[in-house]
Amino acid sequence: MPRKFDPIYKKNPGMSLVEVIVASAMLAAFTGVFVMVTNFTARFFKGVSDTESARGVLIDHHELLMSFDNLAETLSQPGFKKDEILQLKCAFPPNPPKLIWDLPGLEGQSLPGEYKICIFPTKIQESNIDDLALGKEDAQPGIYILYASPLKDRISITAVPIRRIFCRPKPYCI
Repeated sequence: MPRKFDPIYKKNPGMSLVEVIVASAMLAAFTGVFVMVTNFTARFFKGVSDTESARGVLIDHHELLMSFDNLAETLSQPGFKKDEILQLKCAFPPNPPKLIWDLPGLEGQSLPGEYKICIFPTKIQESNIDDLALGKEDAQPGIYILYASPLKDRISITAVPIRRIFCRPKPYCI
């Protein structure tokens, strides 16, 4: 009479050679996909070079966008004349990392990386401040574009152009 509880190894002889090969191939495929995804993702968290200044795409873009927020906030104030804003045009390194433009309120502004920074008016031209203050019917605030572009020899996956649109003078923007 057979025993009721036979050892497991008699009922389960293990994997066949075909099952071992398929399992090994699946493990190799999963490991390969994992390594490729990890390498792709790691590019966004580390710099291009191994220097201390290279901190990664996400950090540089975040700091650049924060700098643009500060610039747009400062330049949208009515204390700056329309002519002063239109004369700014572009600033090239080494000036942008230290001092972008020689205007009051921008002394502490800095940009990460090697970018040139430009400001352009759009087709929506700013009216004179007197017309805006008097509430003339055809008076309107102006729309401007702040644009940061990496230098031609620095364009890569980690340094891409960035834009910010803002309205000025701020009290008259809806």
